[in-house]
Amino acid sequence: MKPEEYFSSSHPVNKKRYDALHDFFVDGLSAAEVAAKYEYTLNSFYSLTRDFRKHLDEGNKEEFFFKDTVLGRKPVKEDELKELIISLRKKGYSAEDIVGIANSKSYEVSYEYVRDLLHDEGFARLPRRSVMDKRKLELPPVEAPVAEKLVWKAEKFHSAHTGLFAFLPVIFKYGIHSLMVIEPVEILSVQTTLRPK
Repeated sequence: MKPEEYFSSSHPVNKKRYDALHDFFVDGLSAAEVAAKYEYTLNSFYSLTRDFRKHLDEGNKEEFFFKDTVLGRKPVKEDELKELIISLRKKGYSAEDIVGIANSKSYEVSYEYVRDLLHDEGFARLPRRSVMDKRKLELPPVEAPVAEKLVWKAEKFHSAHTGLFAFLPVIFKYGIHSLMVIEPVEILSVQTTLRPK
């Protein structure tokens, strides 16, 4: 890198940080004045001073002002996600199933992304399968969540079969549910043994 490229890159942000902190700590300007002068919000300037103090307290040898900061969200580990999608397809899961499993593992992924990735990796569309074939699929391990106090909040989830629930009041009002054919489902019984204390 040439010196002129260095100064024309993102490093003026570092100079801005240096000048802002210099004005605050050395020249004695108030945080509000410095934030307004260098176009920071007051909270972001307080965060900058906190980070600078922490950097000095930790005795880091790395220079604070020459450390590049990456703005925005941390990138999702795309390789991990890609491996998950490919391994699930090799086990026979459809793109729709893969989206549900990936979302349950805290990956935000869309159906289109999974479909395009599978196409790019050379996977063909799955043949039409019966419900019994789908039930034979190996379920991925799911970690049980840690118990916590129940808080009612808005949640987001993905499912291909939730549209029908919007029509439940109409279905029951007009008796349509009695006309529906329900496929028999295997019910597993769980036996429990009670021990006296």
